[in-house]
Amino acid sequence: MFEILVVSLILVNGVLLLLLCSGPWESDSDEVLDTVLERVELVSAIVFTLEYLARLWSCVEDRRYG
Repeated sequence: MFEILVVSLILVNGVLLLLLCSGPWESDSDEVLDTVLERVELVSAIVFTLEYLARLWSCVEDRRYG
């Protein structure tokens, strides 16, 4: 289930990047869109950071890595 969340976040970030770079939002600054994008970026950064920290924490549990 967690892998699906991470893959979904990667896809959403990729689509948003493509839309921002080539879409009609390139020159227009819409306040609502900016707020949504900032929140998506914040949630993504938090999830990816937590995933990274969990991987670091769990890798020492296996004797092959610690």
